[in-house]
Amino acid sequence: MVKILLVEDDISLHRIIERILKKSIDNLENVLDKTFNSTEALQIYQPNKYDLIITDKDMPRIDEGIEFIRKLKENYNHTFLLPPILMVTGSANQDVYDTITNLGAVGLYTKPIRDSKQFREICLELIYQKKSPTLDTYLTEQIKQRWQ
Repeated sequence: MVKILLVEDDISLHRIIERILKKSIDNLENVLDKTFNSTEALQIYQPNKYDLIITDKDMPRIDEGIEFIRKLKENYNHTFLLPPILMVTGSANQDVYDTITNLGAVGLYTKPIRDSKQFREICLELIYQKKSPTLDTYLTEQIKQRWQ
């Protein structure tokens, strides 16, 4: 069974992501663990339990999501493989992208989520293939549009 950890302080984004993923994942209520901050997420995280982590960057503290990824890497990356980590943020830039990918996250998705089909495809590719051509294309387009 697939297991996803969502770390996001915005309840409306919890609902949006849940609605997006429900279209492709059966029994989502047993699949999606939702937390509102990194402290809660670190308390429930168990190695090899999750197939994907989706985290916000700022919740409510600035860079809390980056610190969450850093703590996961410090605590678990030495002995366990971490699942793919996708950061969802409204404050995306090249520095944030470089920081999170250097920590081991697979990518950055900018809020608001305007293309639910694309977001769902990225999540499913990360869950089932551990590689995401859709995410690579999305990031390339974002870099072209925003960061150059």
